Amino acid sequence: MLLSEQKVLQTLMQHRIRISASAWLIVRNTHTAEDIFQNVVLKAMTRDVAFESESALLSWAFITARREGLDWVARN
Repeated sequence: MLLSEQKVLQTLMQHRIRISASAWLIVRNTHTAEDIFQNVVLKAMTRDVAFESESALLSWAFITARREGLDWVARN
């Protein structure tokens, strides 16, 4: 059974600090890390991605935050 949009958002918000911290480890900027977290949430809610469990969602979120952080470092 797939996670509902509400459950996806709830899970991401519960783990906001950890996801933002994983981005911060790469970009070393608090505001940028928070922007990356917001982008992760936006992607989870607007793209055609479906998650079967919270662990799948969190794995995807951490990987996405890491990739966004690496992209930000490459651009700056």
